[in-house]
Amino acid sequence: EQTLAVVRYHQVVTRQRDDKVFHNETGYWLWNAADGSIVQVFAIPRGVSVVAGGRVNDHGQIEVRAAVDDPDWSIGQTPFMRQKARTVAFEHRVGVSGDTLVYDELTKLEIYVRSFDHTDSNTLYLSLSADPGIR
Repeated sequence: EQTLAVVRYHQVVTRQRDDKVFHNETGYWLWNAADGSIVQVFAIPRGVSVVAGGRVNDHGQIEVRAAVDDPDWSIGQTPFMRQKARTVAFEHRVGVSGDTLVYDELTKLEIYVRSFDHTDSNTLYLSLSADPGIR
């Protein structure tokens, strides 16, 4: 038996110069109050799915991780992605304070046998205005 609090999200990222989509992600954040665990589950259309798990860290931030060789928090991929653009590990940290959300991600990739780290971080603000340029 398990009781979860769940938030569904859909993230679409476009290039500013031409408005073309280069990332599309659908997922869920789950919190299990009984044991304090937090899970991020998401998929991208090219055939990668991630089940990352963790907790709130000592700084009050949500922190989750997944890796291809982790039996609990793993990464599933199509054969094409595994052979050509393999995701090896994923880490995500999110902090919220007042009307501000700060996040950073690290995705370890092997693209055509070359390893590299893809990082992303940003600060998002709650806007009560209809004008996105006004906080």
